[in-house]
Amino acid sequence: MWTFVLATALLAPVMSEAQEVPSHDVLNAVRLSEDVSERPQIDGRVDELFWEQAPAITDFLQQNPIESDPATEMTEVRVVYDDEALYVSVRAFHSRPDQVVSRIMQRDRILEVDPFGRGELQQAGDDVFAILLDPFHDHRNGVVFATNPNGAEFEALITDEGSSVNIDWRGVWEVAGTRTPNGWSAEFAIPWRTLRYPDASG
Repeated sequence: MWTFVLATALLAPVMSEAQEVPSHDVLNAVRLSEDVSERPQIDGRVDELFWEQAPAITDFLQQNPIESDPATEMTEVRVVYDDEALYVSVRAFHSRPDQVVSRIMQRDRILEVDPFGRGELQQAGDDVFAILLDPFHDHRNGVVFATNPNGAEFEALITDEGSSVNIDWRGVWEVAGTRTPNGWSAEFAIPWRTLRYPDASG
């Protein structure tokens, strides 16, 4: 059972339990062409050709059991975008695919707030992939989008360096997940209008 976290800025207290985080916070995203046919079909399969044109993020690190050691399982994450949305794909490989855990179907159930911690999110039992975005790059506030192999949705607003987690927030976004012979995969579509970020013109 693993939680994978792709973070665009450091908000360390947000996630607890076993997790794997990338060693950098800069994403090399590829802009999609204006061809309408070149749009992700959010079905979790990660089979569109343009995904292969985006560089794969694979340098995930452990937090448990040995912090900062290389991840024991391979994960490939790719990021593309257009004028409407940010798209993220994940292929989570597992050496024992039959041990991938995906029981939860309900929204906002795959992660839960630790009642004894500082508002940290922890796993509810399933394998999970989470995206932590910090649109203002202030390292204090952000938004989390997560899913499991079933494509269950989870989103939350993070404030005060992760000490406050609002899971009642509802954003407009789309996600799908599916099991694969080697583990599982997922695709996210997060519209820019869902994210709060600085006005570039200012």
